[in-house]
Amino acid sequence: MQSATSTLTTAINARTRYPICRVKIDWDRTGFGADGSIDDVTPDVQSIEIKRALTTDVPAGTRSFRRAVFSGNVAANATIELAHKDPDPAKHAAWYYSPYNTASPIFAFNELNAPCTIELGFRTAAGNEYVTVLTGNVRRFQVSSRNRTATLEVVDLSEGLRKSTTLPQVVADDMSVALASVKPGLTGAFVADWILRGAGYYTSPPQRDHCIMLATMHGSGFPERGNMVTFRGANSSMLAFPPATFGFTTPAKFVAGVDLNGDAGQLVDYGTGLDFWIPDTGGRVFVEGWYYLRDYAGGAGNGAGLFNSFQNSFASPIICGWVDSNGFLQTNIDRGAGFVSSGTIIGGVTLNTWHYLALYYEFNATNVNVWARVDGTSAGPKSVAVGNQATGLHCNEIQFGRANAAGSFAPTQFNGIIEAVQVSTHNYAGGTPTWNNAFVPTAIVMAGKNNLLANPVTKSEEAWNVLQAIAKAENAIVGFTETGVPYFRDRSFFSIPPQPVSQATSSSTKNIIELDTDKATDSIRNHIVLHAAVPIIGYPPDNSKGDIWSLASIWSVPANSTLTVWAVFQNPAADLDTSVGYGTGLAGSRYLASTRRDGNGTAVSNLSFVVTPFVDTAKIVITNPNNFRAYLCGNVGAVGGAEVGKPTMALWGLPVFWSDPSQLNTNQRQEAQDTPSMNTYGEQLYEERAEDNLWVQDQESLGQRASDLLAQLKDGKPSLQNLQIVANPLLQLGDRVTIQDTNGVMISEDQQLAEINTTFTGGDNAKLTQTISTRPV
Repeated sequence: MQSATSTLTTAINARTRYPICRVKIDWDRTGFGADGSIDDVTPDVQSIEIKRALTTDVPAGTRSFRRAVFSGNVAANATIELAHKDPDPAKHAAWYYSPYNTASPIFAFNELNAPCTIELGFRTAAGNEYVTVLTGNVRRFQVSSRNRTATLEVVDLSEGLRKSTTLPQVVADDMSVALASVKPGLTGAFVADWILRGAGYYTSPPQRDHCIMLATMHGSGFPERGNMVTFRGANSSMLAFPPATFGFTTPAKFVAGVDLNGDAGQLVDYGTGLDFWIPDTGGRVFVEGWYYLRDYAGGAGNGAGLFNSFQNSFASPIICGWVDSNGFLQTNIDRGAGFVSSGTIIGGVTLNTWHYLALYYEFNATNVNVWARVDGTSAGPKSVAVGNQATGLHCNEIQFGRANAAGSFAPTQFNGIIEAVQVSTHNYAGGTPTWNNAFVPTAIVMAGKNNLLANPVTKSEEAWNVLQAIAKAENAIVGFTETGVPYFRDRSFFSIPPQPVSQATSSSTKNIIELDTDKATDSIRNHIVLHAAVPIIGYPPDNSKGDIWSLASIWSVPANSTLTVWAVFQNPAADLDTSVGYGTGLAGSRYLASTRRDGNGTAVSNLSFVVTPFVDTAKIVITNPNNFRAYLCGNVGAVGGAEVGKPTMALWGLPVFWSDPSQLNTNQRQEAQDTPSMNTYGEQLYEERAEDNLWVQDQESLGQRASDLLAQLKDGKPSLQNLQIVANPLLQLGDRVTIQDTNGVMISEDQQLAEINTTFTGGDNAKLTQTISTRPV
């Protein structure tokens, strides 16, 4: 339920009510104008009808069964009837809103997709008070010459997600036990969050300018920017992501974070690709994130290590951040002459609570200035006297959850949870950095209950459709709030306060006008059978990497030019090697090139490649720095002699087979059934096939979902349909409400709102009514 002032609440519950509305349209898309401006169409409103419903993805069945499970998507829409009021009778609504009338004040504006807000309220003791009931865009605009009216159709911001989305190919476990194995884990909520971030909605801070590495940790260690070097738990296991991982209940700061217990075998190690920071004079680097510390000792008893950053292949870091046993943030710096400690910079890091911790470094010739932040308090600059001994280093790797030099300059690990880490190189030029501790999320994503092995290739690239498929896989809900905030809520949402407590009471003696109940055998499902589609990771028989794409025709790159092409994979691929090397027989991406198409010229080995991977494609930008054309083929007398004149380029990665190449059946199944219900109602089967939703992959998640579905559907409790009430604009879908009808159907129990249709009629005797439908708790 939406919040409201005491005066508005009193007006809503009063016996005599004076409903009002306020509707604004941002015609020129520069922000809503003030009351009384041309953006304010409130005086013209004759009526408003708003429909908001939970539409389930459980297929087939009666209406009551389709409302028995909260799952799928929420899409709200409104129809607004306008009749323009003007002293000049000729300037009616058809005149004012006509797209052909050049004299209309809104003629120059495009009505379609214009932002719109709808508010409903009441006259209260404190004046007119409103609550937002829909934030969206104009989808349709009709003008009737005969009726002298205009009709607006407005849909919520889900329309903004009806555009293509590109997902990375994330594999939860690379099946390797090597030191550099990559096991980032993966949940459906991580993918939902990724999609929303791509659409401009953020549960944690977006990328800064000059960002070189960012990992949200929202259910996977896969980075939004940068690449994974090593990401694994002890003994080559997968790390946990509280609270997304079963059995881990510590609340996240935003969605989910990676859990480390101080074991030296746990590694969270990222590279920055072609990006880097330098410790030379003029270098800048900013490292920040949210940390939850369980102790100050770390794995080695020398402080809680937050991060290291260094040049790849160097054994010693250039900088590291850590927290000492008194809760003070510190850093150590080594520019080639040994570590120098900053000493304590700022305190306030307490245990068992979330903290925003950040360190910003400015490198000068003889010292490094350091700024530090703990939550809302900052300190610095603190000058650390450390000269520039090793110049020209490109620091392109960072480890989180450890510091290779801390306290007594001994290794230390981290015991706690890390979330939303970011590294950037913005130059604040001696000024105070822009900290992220006060970040306010613009999206709501719950951690989810669905573990994945890999992202499937989606049947639709439309973001909204992909979000619905992910929601269906775990009976989650995806939608937008009345104020335009997107959300992804897993099925545990209804058991989290305040949902378990009734938010309002509707009774036949107070505000119920009409009430129907609906109960049918079709609403009962007492035998749940769910199947999982399980992908095969890597080439059989040892789940290894290999060539996932090779050049079929010779490409040529003009002199001193670039060529942009796309590789399309037969199967999805992960952990793609984006560093294309020159040669053959390499365990990695590679190429050969010649100055002649037949390979009888001079070998060319200085082409450069920028490879951007996606689920089943990769964008390749090839640069030829020479003053002659280069052909991607083997050259006579050079490496790869057998490839002379043949197209020669390959991309190396980890294939993901959704159809096992060995033709073995890898699909799995879980079921749940209730014997008492089957004895009473007979067996009522609900079965979901693996091919119905490729986002269902994990046995544990599948079993949990089967049990949850059974608990919801086995009893066939009645739902309430078309319940007409005196409207309360504060009500929201999913709210728990008390329904009392002691003179009619004799109900007195709590229900949850599954549908809300609201109607406002303007004029001197304005009316506000609602028709709701519910599902049993």
